[in-house]
Amino acid sequence: MSAAPPVSRFVRLTLPLSGVNVVNQASRALIATIGPSLALEFGLSASELGLLAATFFASYALAQLPAGLAMDLFGVRRVQRALALVASLGSCSALPHPA
Repeated sequence: MSAAPPVSRFVRLTLPLSGVNVVNQASRALIATIGPSLALEFGLSASELGLLAATFFASYALAQLPAGLAMDLFGVRRVQRALALVASLGSCSALPHPA
């Protein structure tokens, strides 16, 4: 039995991680993109909008400990797959819906 060719292994590792990175960057850019609309609709000041963005990023920081513990308990691949699915579904829920 031989090992997988290097190109195949590279593609198997790089494509999923690249996809997760795209979802991550899209969710980070979401607040900046919809910020002016949020400020208008909810009457937020610039400092309140900054607090909203800070809260969004703080949630990433707070999620690090439970995610690390889950990776230790259940394995990195399982947890990364589950978290990638949750992040993708969350990003899809932020897409505009037809009226």
